[in-house]
Amino acid sequence: MPSSSEQGYVRIGRIATDAPEAALLRALQQLRPQCDARLTAVGREPDGATRYHIAIPFDTTPAQGGMIDPWLRIKSALLAQFPTDKPHAVRALD
Repeated sequence: MPSSSEQGYVRIGRIATDAPEAALLRALQQLRPQCDARLTAVGREPDGATRYHIAIPFDTTPAQGGMIDPWLRIKSALLAQFPTDKPHAVRALD
């Protein structure tokens, strides 16, 4: 059952990073201001990075492309801000 903070949201992907959650949310707001994404910490990777589920409001998922388009936009925004060759890199898990 989704938590009260997840009600009305659908999970679209997972990432892992050691970047602070506030920095991730700030990057999403700057790069994708129209996006109301939520991050939920769900565990740790063996290297210590935090795993997050990313969710968006259920009513914003496109009728015909499902969740793939929003996930690609969010993932590309985070990977651009936190590239793999820099500190606090973001890794897309799915």
